[in-house]
Amino acid sequence: EGIAGRYDLASARGDKLIADSTELSELTEPGQPIVLCLIRRRMGFVYTASNVDGSLTLWDLARREVVHRLQCSLCQPQCPICLFADWEQQRVLCCLEDGTLYLWGRTSETDESLHLLRVMQDEKNAGDRPGVSSKEAVAADWSQGKVLLGTMAGRLLLWDLLSGKILRVFRGHRSCIDVVRVCWQRSEALSACRDRVIRFWKMETGECSLLRGHTSSVCCLLVNWELRRAMSAGLMDGLRLWTLESRQSVEVSRLQMGEMGRIFCCDIDWKNEKAITGSGLGVLTLWDLNLLMKIVWRNDSHGHDVYAVSFEPGSMRCLSAGEFSVCIWDQMGALQCRIEGAFGQASLVLEWKSLWLLCASDAVYLYDIPDKDTKPETGFKAKMNCQLKDERKGAHQT
Repeated sequence: EGIAGRYDLASARGDKLIADSTELSELTEPGQPIVLCLIRRRMGFVYTASNVDGSLTLWDLARREVVHRLQCSLCQPQCPICLFADWEQQRVLCCLEDGTLYLWGRTSETDESLHLLRVMQDEKNAGDRPGVSSKEAVAADWSQGKVLLGTMAGRLLLWDLLSGKILRVFRGHRSCIDVVRVCWQRSEALSACRDRVIRFWKMETGECSLLRGHTSSVCCLLVNWELRRAMSAGLMDGLRLWTLESRQSVEVSRLQMGEMGRIFCCDIDWKNEKAITGSGLGVLTLWDLNLLMKIVWRNDSHGHDVYAVSFEPGSMRCLSAGEFSVCIWDQMGALQCRIEGAFGQASLVLEWKSLWLLCASDAVYLYDIPDKDTKPETGFKAKMNCQLKDERKGAHQT
């Protein structure tokens, strides 16, 4: 692959890479034929949502230009909470902060433009705080055409995208639902709430089981449906590992308030039995799940709140995102790469396979990140491939 946005020429024999500024006459002797191939790294497209006017923008990353814009909530613009894109069928689903769902798509196979297909609102409970707290409280499946949405009022709404109707309402939580996880094949779901209880749902029957153990609000919830295991993080009391069938849990870590602060995010590597947490004091901790309470490494290099962490699949590398920097760490906790900037609570899209990081705050930034063989002492600096700036006044991205 060549560098993004640049063309590279290579000879047919594959033994030589030639810069794009090289004159073709310099590659071979006069009269000698040569075969060249043109290589360009594939960039793709990205949807962004404005937290000012609620509009959605499709960007062409290669050309760095706007393809089209879609407008949500024309009367009273609201902040979009999350986006789901079906790139194959060219459909977009947007959830606004009041819980309204906007579905966009093509009206026919010959029509290349996107149209607003339907708007879905819970009209029966419009006055009962139907809003959504975060993107983690919404789960969608394009193949089945369903969306499960957790509201601030403690209800779970199962929507059908084809009809635009609510198929089922699940009640039981006593406060705001912050996290929803769904296994659509089994029709099962887990929901975490600020009432410190995790609920395990059978969506076909509405049957509900309670997972108790946390003494504070559950802020993170990760599930391996094949292993029938889950890991949760309490905002003030640490990690717990659950067996879904028995609904029993084991305490993995106990939070020391003066040392770590509140847990804001977590991720788990089920294969290697490791978990990572990020806290409000900028502390990043790697836990060994086989040895309970065992810390593999810990550092506080961020110096500020860590709001997102991610393991690289098949590797023990991880990424952590804070208010002023994004860092990549190797398996021993050594810093591989740091990206500085005023990210705040930016939206991140991490593509480990392509070694790309998309960050959306005041603009959209695309970075190259190092591969797993890069040694920390080489001082790799992430390269910004492109910056997409919405020139409309006040149109910050989210």
